[in-house]
Amino acid sequence: MSEKEISQSIDVINELLVKIENYIKVTDYEGYRQVNKLLQSIDYFSLDYLKKAENSDLKDQLRYDCRMMVRARMKNDFREFCRYASLQVELLIDEFILKMEEFGQIEILDREYDKPTEIKILSKNEQLKIKNIQQKIDFCLASINVINSNKSISLIFKIRNLGSHRDKAMLRR
Repeated sequence: MSEKEISQSIDVINELLVKIENYIKVTDYEGYRQVNKLLQSIDYFSLDYLKKAENSDLKDQLRYDCRMMVRARMKNDFREFCRYASLQVELLIDEFILKMEEFGQIEILDREYDKPTEIKILSKNEQLKIKNIQQKIDFCLASINVINSNKSISLIFKIRNLGSHRDKAMLRR
């Protein structure tokens, strides 16, 4: 077998493994079919950035989160859907910020997880502290010249927070 044939065989095996993985994660055959149909309609897996070998972990994580969103959608669990959507948003924002640093546009001054992220904007020579995910979203959107942040992203995070943390009103009952 030539290298090209071996490579094609490996690609076919990888596609089959993904389908088997989907089947295992969904309990019934109809659910399996629905998940595959919805996953095939997601076009961000065709982005050139995600096709690069060095971004395969990012692509795999996005695919997993997407699969979990599809499962939540099938179960009509909007909170779980928003939870995985927010995980994707956080992952992509962190990737964007790391790339900005890699390209010399910013310098991350503080990388501790439980502290606000301190960023120095090299072109403007200013520093700012990013305390929460909404500020990260606003920073990223401002960096690509989008003036107003998307309010639907904020709502997704609010719903995620309600699904992931106890609501104070529930504790008073």
